[in-house]
Order: sequence, then C-alpha cells, then structure tokens
Amino acid sequence: MYAEYSLFIFINALELESLGQHKTPEFTKLNPMQKLPVLEDNGFVLTESDAILKYLATAYNVPDHWYPKLPEKRARVDEYTAWNHANTRIHISSIFLHEGLLPLMGQPTHPEKLEKVLADLDGTLDKLENVFLKNQPFLCGDDISLADLL
Repeated sequence: MYAEYSLFIFINALELESLGQHKTPEFTKLNPMQKLPVLEDNGFVLTESDAILKYLATAYNVPDHWYPKLPEKRARVDEYTAWNHANTRIHISSIFLHEGLLPLMGQPTHPEKLEKVLADLDGTLDKLENVFLKNQPFLCGDDISLADLL
C-alpha cells in the first residue's frame, strides 16, 4: 500500500550540524545558490523542490497520478506549481519572516505588515479552496499529485 508513496519520502543525507553549513565551499559546489533542497542522483545535481519532484516522477517508474503523462493532466499540475510560487509560497514565507525570523534575529516586527500579509494569505487560501479544490478532493483532480506535496 505504501510502496507507491515511498519515492516521495526520502531522507536528506546531508546533515547540517551547524548554521551556515549550506554556505561551505563543498555545499556550494552542489548548489551555487547555497539553498536546500538539493538532489544528487547518480552525478546529476538538481535544486528546487518543484524541479526535484518533477524529475523524480519522470525519471523513476512512479504511478501516473503523481505527474501524469497525459498533457492536459500534466498541465494542471504545472499550472498549480507555477501559481503556488507566486501565491501560497510567497505569503507563507512572508508570515515566517514576520513571525519567525525577525524575532529570532532580534528585529522589530510590524503588526500592520503582518496584518497585510495575513490578509493576502486569506485571499490566496480562498482561491486555493474555490478554484483549485472546487468540486475535487485534490488540487489537480481526483487523485493526489505533485501539486499536493508542494
């Protein structure tokens, strides 16, 4: 039952023992952007979660629902993943900045900016529910796909 999901549950072998380890010369060789995630697959290095998931689904024999071969269905997954970067992801990142990173760095938070970010996220979540999830259980249809993992 769980075998079809095992491709998308993997352990990051890179152990970040200290802050800034992703900025070392060794890591920078893998990812010049010095960010996680990074995939190294038989000498092929790839960054960015969206690209990594699509590569894994294409390179390995996974059930079709993850990243469909039918162009129309695949386009729906690509449509959501593109929309996600400019909408859901950016708003969640802004909330993390205001409620997580700024306080951690001893920086003042601005309640009015956080209020705007939360309002923006509400609009995005409304679209997520009323456009992508309208009349279907998953973001791109009746089956789970890569879109649901992002």
